[in-house]
Amino acid sequence: MKHFFLILFLAWSLTSPAQTLSGFNPDYHYLSSGNLAADKNLYLLTVLEQDPAICSLFRNCLPLKLIQDQHIAFRHQIQDAGNRFPANFNSLCYTQVDSLNISNALADLYTTHQAIFDDMIRHHLRPSGYYQRFSNDDNKTLLLKAWGVACAGCNHIIDRYGTRNKSKLYSTLPDKRRYYDSVQALFQALTNEALDTLFCTLTSFTARRLLTINGAGNAARHEPLQDGINKPAYNKIPATSWNNFPYSLILILGSGPADSVTSLSPTGRQRCDTAVLRYQAGLAPFIVVSGGYVHPEGTKYCEAIEMKKYLMAQYSIPEDAIITEPFARHTTTNIRNTNRIIYHYVIPAYKPVMVISSQSHISSITDTTHSFDTRNLSELGYLPYTSLTRKATSEATYLPNMQSLQMDPNDPLDP
Repeated sequence: MKHFFLILFLAWSLTSPAQTLSGFNPDYHYLSSGNLAADKNLYLLTVLEQDPAICSLFRNCLPLKLIQDQHIAFRHQIQDAGNRFPANFNSLCYTQVDSLNISNALADLYTTHQAIFDDMIRHHLRPSGYYQRFSNDDNKTLLLKAWGVACAGCNHIIDRYGTRNKSKLYSTLPDKRRYYDSVQALFQALTNEALDTLFCTLTSFTARRLLTINGAGNAARHEPLQDGINKPAYNKIPATSWNNFPYSLILILGSGPADSVTSLSPTGRQRCDTAVLRYQAGLAPFIVVSGGYVHPEGTKYCEAIEMKKYLMAQYSIPEDAIITEPFARHTTTNIRNTNRIIYHYVIPAYKPVMVISSQSHISSITDTTHSFDTRNLSELGYLPYTSLTRKATSEATYLPNMQSLQMDPNDPLDP
């Protein structure tokens, strides 16, 4: 579903600000809606819904109340439908007119209550890093662009997972009956649960539940990483003598197996074997294993975790030398998500990262046609790297781009 606001947001996103901290704080404590995967996708809404002063402004803003009334009417429609399956959730999506009206209302509210919004932006949106691509914008512009992300994200999630079109409705779970029952339960929840009906509440509630139904929990599984699977390495980072190493990290790009019973593919093993040689040569103090629960669909194996197990069992690589990135579903996000770890764990971003993969894979990301650049610009809207260079048959290097901190609901399973 294409809407004008999504096109407008993409136009915003193609303008790449210079890198700067601009308030990002690796010690920032994120607010929670109780659904971490949804928070990653729609963090602005999580923040707004927990700010009493801003909620009060929303309740008294006529344009926002009109959107709210539309959603309440849909809630009554569900109630009247009883046990029948209502048409779809599209009534909770934001139309082009809705999006522009909300943007205008937010702009007016910011102008008349600037201190309230500045406080929220200063204490949450900027230090979170989730809107890092807008970090050089003034607060009002950042707020409106963040709304563009949330608006497009909600619509994308609802269209992808909640449409009545069965080719989409049942695209993520093989058990159609169970999914149908889960959607019915969501309609019941929209009717029965005590929800604060702000202009955004019913839409965000629906998007969050649809993510849960569709197994998007993998986007938050194993979090917080630094307190769990990455704790040994995270604790070692502050004492690392970075000047002793030419590279900050050795990044292994994951490769999923072809079947559901194989935990680690032969290609994944080969990439690990190559990375170990570089680690043992003292080129970097840490190995990053990157890859989520990707192949085959519905797999119980996480590429990154299986590579970590292999490195420890086969080569006795110490656990505190391995950083696990268990979310990436694409080569673009292998790099982007590793960059997020660099900035959140305060690893020197001025040092290059060494990338290890198969020969054909390295060729594809460093070819002279710059097709990988084109792919990143298409999928992410920016290049998560600078100075991407092939160094050997199975190696490349790059410098991280801080824009990688930006959360992106275009892929809700790997935002």
